[in-house]
Amino acid sequence: MSDPTRSACTAPVDRAQQVRDTALSLFVQEGFGNVSLRQLGKQVGVQAGSLYQHVESKQALLYELIEEHLEGLVEVVIQRSAKAPRVLDKLQVFVRTHLEFQRHQQECAQLLGLELRSLHLDYKARIRPLLARYRDSLTPIIAAGITEGVFTVQDVDTATSVVLGMLRSIAFWFREGRHPPFDQVVNQVTQMVMGALGAGPRGG
Repeated sequence: MSDPTRSACTAPVDRAQQVRDTALSLFVQEGFGNVSLRQLGKQVGVQAGSLYQHVESKQALLYELIEEHLEGLVEVVIQRSAKAPRVLDKLQVFVRTHLEFQRHQQECAQLLGLELRSLHLDYKARIRPLLARYRDSLTPIIAAGITEGVFTVQDVDTATSVVLGMLRSIAFWFREGRHPPFDQVVNQVTQMVMGALGAGPRGG
C-alpha cells in the first residue's frame, strides 16, 4: 500500500515530472523570483520554449506544486484524525501526520512556507479555500479540547496559529541522520505542542 504522505515529489520520473521536480528544487534553493524558465529548461535539458508543453507558466507551476502538497496534507490529516477516538488522540495523529509530510515532502513544505507570498492574486484566491481547510483541520480539535477541559488555552485562533507555526518549522531544520530518530522527534514535538496548549490531567 502506498504511503499517502509521499506525493508526486517522489513519483517515477517522466519529462513533465522532471520539470516539476527540478522547478521545486530551484524555487526552494534560489527563490521563485530568481528562477527563469530559461534556467529551468537548462537544468532539465530542454529549450525554454519546450517547457510550455509541460507547464502553463511559472506562476501556474508554483501554484500546482503548493496545491498538490496542501491537498494531500489536508486529506490525510482529516481522514486519520476522524478515526481517533479522543481529543488527545486526534491531536497526536495530527502532529504525526503533519511531521510525516514535512519529512517525506520536505522541499514541498519549504516551498509552501517560503513562496506562498509569490503567487499572483488570482492564484492566491484559488488557494485560499484550501488554506482555510488546512487550518480548519486543527481548529476543531483544539476547540473540543478547550470545551472538555483538556487544554487550558483560552483563544482557539491564537492556539491554532501557534501550533501550525511550530509544525511548519520542522521542514526547515529536520535532517535525517543529523537529529534523533524520527519517532523520537515526533514524540518530543508532540509533548511541546501539548505543553503549548496547556494539556490538562484529564487526558481527553
